[in-house]
Amino acid sequence: MPDPVALAGTAGRPTRAEATWQTSAVSGGNGDRGQRHIVALVPDLMDRSRIEPIARSSGIPLAFIDSAAELGAADRGTVHLAIIDLDCPGALAAVSALGAVHTVGFASHVERQLLEAGRQAGCDEVLPRSALFRRLPTLLRP
Repeated sequence: MPDPVALAGTAGRPTRAEATWQTSAVSGGNGDRGQRHIVALVPDLMDRSRIEPIARSSGIPLAFIDSAAELGAADRGTVHLAIIDLDCPGALAAVSALGAVHTVGFASHVERQLLEAGRQAGCDEVLPRSALFRRLPTLLRP
């Protein structure tokens, strides 16, 4: 019987090898070290499903992470872009840990205080969620 995890890539989800690379790319493990990639602190599955195909078409590897702690542990030497859902616990504090990495924070358009807090925390760009998805192809250009 075929391995369902290995076949998952055929349904638009990463294969086991891709998922392993995504994890090691964030942690600095033995994936394709030195290759520039995108990290995304985006826990919402609907948002992930909109980001993933655009990132895949850009050719830049994408690693979704689940916590602000993982964001702080990302290998900043290879991160091309960090996309951060500002609603995530600890997200604002983690922004400063990224240093010179280009950072795009996003939140709901009605969360004006949170969007401003993202600017104050050091995000290079802060966008309402709808604007993020419209601009994503441009933002992901290498």
